[in-house]
Amino acid sequence: MQINFIPERIPWNLLGMIMAASMSSVWYNLRVQHPHRDVPILDYELALLFQPMLMLGVTIGVALSVVFPQWLITVLIIILFIGMFVSPPMALDKPTRTQNLHMLLHA
Repeated sequence: MQINFIPERIPWNLLGMIMAASMSSVWYNLRVQHPHRDVPILDYELALLFQPMLMLGVTIGVALSVVFPQWLITVLIIILFIGMFVSPPMALDKPTRTQNLHMLLHA
């Protein structure tokens, strides 16, 4: 069986699927409680803190994806992913040393 997609409708279908998945995820997580405290698992204050930066990032990303060629966007994404996998060990080094120091002092 062959599925014929109309190219003009694919972005709208994709947006509908993403919206439905987001709504179902939020609906599920609204009813889930924190395992140790009597609070919801969603932190609404943190979500409100992230929302302006998220909207700014999406706006800048869409504007730059129109301006830059596809190969440059691919190179920038590869650099971003390499940076994400290289920097966490360095970023977690100091907290790990601090935790080990606390464990030695309080043992």
